[in-house]
Amino acid sequence: MDIHPDSIHFHPCNRSDKHEMYKHVSSLDSVFNSSSLDRNCISVITDASVPLVGSLQAVSAAHLYRGGRQVSHAKQASGRASSTDAELYSIRIGIAKAISLQCDHIILITDCLPAAKLAVDPSIHSSQSQSIQVCRLLSDWLSAKPSRSIDFWDVPSKWRWKPHLRVHNDVTSTRIHTPSHTGATLDFLRRKATNDCQKSWETTFWKKKYRGNGFLLSKKNRKFIIPTYVKGGTWLPLANESPQLCARMTRAILNHALIRAYRERFFPLEQISCRCGHRLETRHHILNYCPLYPIRTQWVQCAFPQYEFFVEFLKKNPAAFAFTNHDTRPLPLQAPVPAEPNEGELYSFISSLLFSFESDLCV
Repeated sequence: MDIHPDSIHFHPCNRSDKHEMYKHVSSLDSVFNSSSLDRNCISVITDASVPLVGSLQAVSAAHLYRGGRQVSHAKQASGRASSTDAELYSIRIGIAKAISLQCDHIILITDCLPAAKLAVDPSIHSSQSQSIQVCRLLSDWLSAKPSRSIDFWDVPSKWRWKPHLRVHNDVTSTRIHTPSHTGATLDFLRRKATNDCQKSWETTFWKKKYRGNGFLLSKKNRKFIIPTYVKGGTWLPLANESPQLCARMTRAILNHALIRAYRERFFPLEQISCRCGHRLETRHHILNYCPLYPIRTQWVQCAFPQYEFFVEFLKKNPAAFAFTNHDTRPLPLQAPVPAEPNEGELYSFISSLLFSFESDLCV
């Protein structure tokens, strides 16, 4: 890029705007059709596939067009590689094939523009050897004739552009088994280590000894939510409005809050009843029955609440699980204490049955 800045061009696509995407693909159609009239121009369309099955290798391919028809293609196994590594490999074999066919202009079309930028970047990164080979090929090719150039075009795979779709079908329909001692790229090993760590975290989370007896299990879309590092984690994103909300959410989930049930462990001689009149102020009582916190939905009033409604309950009841002076808070007018048929032994028995049954389904 430093030596040939005017000979290498990138054409990114704004995938967040459908109108801009349409304009970009229309321009790509025009460029691709115009290239068919130039015998010194070769269009290279690349794609790669990384199977989810561990016994299969990644596959990279490139289809080459000249004069409006396909003149060549290349397809090779990429070993154990990440999607970007496999795309970079397909770009390398496509450029090598195009240069061997004697041309002055290359139009390379890919659905992974970051891989195209890595192709001309010889610095340290995963699959650096592929980039070095591309740089060597392009350096010799561009130096031989200053008028030569290469354009990298981004094409969204979801647009299903026909020439690119043919390459996509080519790689996805190819199955190449991984022999023993097959090489792996750095990104592949990093991803594998991350996935293994995530799976171990999920497995350990279902052990009470790890997460704690008082941990509040909750659901999202009727499924138990489990820990993850993606997009800020599992619980924090919905409670990031303020430090106070995050703190109250943490106290409620861990059951480490300034409530009477927690005080009972350390000050058993003090009063443990709730100010509404119930015999014991517990987390379950606050979330389900306590009239001091009247704004709640049915999705909170269950053994495993829906997490988004649980956070909404905390937002609408700012005193819940907060370090406020319970003794000075005025009682609401006419605050009857409803019956709690689910508490006590019956509630514990039903909750344990539900948890055992749904935990087995999740695991």
